[in-house]
Amino acid sequence: MEYVDCQTLDQLLHGEERNCSLSWETRIKIAQGTARALTYLHEGCRVRSNGPLIHGNLNPRNIFVDMDDQEPLLSDFGIAFRTQHSSDSSSSVFQQLQEYAPPDFKRSLPMTTKSDVFSYGMVLLELLTLKRPTSENVSGDMAGWVRDKIHDSYGEVLDPAIFATATTSRKKKIKRVLGLALMCTRDDPETRPSMKEVLEMLIQMKGFRIEGNAVVPTTSEVEEV
Repeated sequence: MEYVDCQTLDQLLHGEERNCSLSWETRIKIAQGTARALTYLHEGCRVRSNGPLIHGNLNPRNIFVDMDDQEPLLSDFGIAFRTQHSSDSSSSVFQQLQEYAPPDFKRSLPMTTKSDVFSYGMVLLELLTLKRPTSENVSGDMAGWVRDKIHDSYGEVLDPAIFATATTSRKKKIKRVLGLALMCTRDDPETRPSMKEVLEMLIQMKGFRIEGNAVVPTTSEVEEV
């Protein structure tokens, strides 16, 4: 059996053993890979089963990153498969870390693919800010904290390692990904994008704007990460 050297995303972001900060390129690769895996659960598995699979417990502790190629691997699929074969899709079947749980979970509403989208948005915010939802100055509301702070300065929110010395073009891309994370963490699940839409936007890195509840791409050229 081939040995794969992996660390959890939580270890890479916050562990004592980390030697240097993750580059922007590595962070966006992890974001894209995680979005691709969730898109497969929601869209690809639909063909093989009677509906999409819901992960139900996405957080940095169960995203493993291959240290050779920086590709993310998702773990903790027991919840997803058990939910798919259960007639009960309520939040009671999920054992989710509260800080990454969507409002749907906290209100005991049925869990859907949009519940995974919210948790993904929380992970994306952590990738960009290097702060846990439980960090002291975040006060348990990561998305709300980011929304409040960016009105004053993006520099107060984003990890200086990827933002402070970035070029103007790179800063625009980082801000776009931050905006996407905030769309994923909207309170109303119906207004969150699907994981397929999230993946497409991350891969293409097009500019986009928000019109009402819709995510509207601009006419700008496709940019490379």
